[in-house]
Amino acid sequence: MDEFDKIMKKKYNEINVPDGIGKNIIEEARKRKLKKRNNVLKLVASLSIVLILTSVIYFTTTKKNSTKLEQESSIIANDNINQKDNVGNENVVLPVASRVVNLSNDSELQLYSEFKPDVISIVELDNILEYTNYSKIQNVYLLEPVTKLKVSVIKLIMGGVNNFSNIYIKGGIISEYDFEKSLNSVSKKETYGVKMSEEEKKNSYVEVVTKNSLMQAKPEVGKTYLVCLRKDDYNFEGYLSFGTYGFVEYDMETGMVKNVETGEWEEIDKSILDLDSLKSEENN
Repeated sequence: MDEFDKIMKKKYNEINVPDGIGKNIIEEARKRKLKKRNNVLKLVASLSIVLILTSVIYFTTTKKNSTKLEQESSIIANDNINQKDNVGNENVVLPVASRVVNLSNDSELQLYSEFKPDVISIVELDNILEYTNYSKIQNVYLLEPVTKLKVSVIKLIMGGVNNFSNIYIKGGIISEYDFEKSLNSVSKKETYGVKMSEEEKKNSYVEVVTKNSLMQAKPEVGKTYLVCLRKDDYNFEGYLSFGTYGFVEYDMETGMVKNVETGEWEEIDKSILDLDSLKSEENN
């Protein structure tokens, strides 16, 4: 009998305590402690598994959402990338308009009349470079924006210049922020403006349609156009399209142009633009 058993017998002398009871109690206590520890370990292991599964699900979902956003962004970017710059061989990302403002009835905007152009040419559109309504020459924001195009001259009909590669056509997509700067009256701001924060205006875009832009074809890279241009040194340094045949799709085989309104191919109206007569004048 060890010392512990003697103490137990002395304490419980009225009970017949068998030899070795102390060891049994210690063993039972050890087993209970071990069992408790095992239960705790099982609980920790279960929580760890749940945490790992939750993390896996979270990161998988996040990755899927991220991939989806990247794909959507890629789609949007691809929609915005109208063409490639053949010089820099880099994509030019253009903005997408969230609304259209029609200024075709605005009395402030002048309809460019039919007058003798400085340049008439057949060109291929290489790239849409930018939209802007800011005139560096005048240092003002104009109500009527322009679209800057990069073109390659296929055939020069009139003008005696072969070195122009960038031209401007009327209309374009600009930020709400820049558009608002062109609204020079309270009535115009109330009619055409939008209620947005300054930051939202810088990141939202509006397509501005005018009398002049409605007379032009939609610029599409790779297509061939007949252009009638005037040298513009007042607002933009370059050649600006104007008139009925300022920027229209052209068929090299037939010499016909596509009507902007109907989409039908037709002969050039000689009462507006007589190419044969202009060629003769140019040769003389």
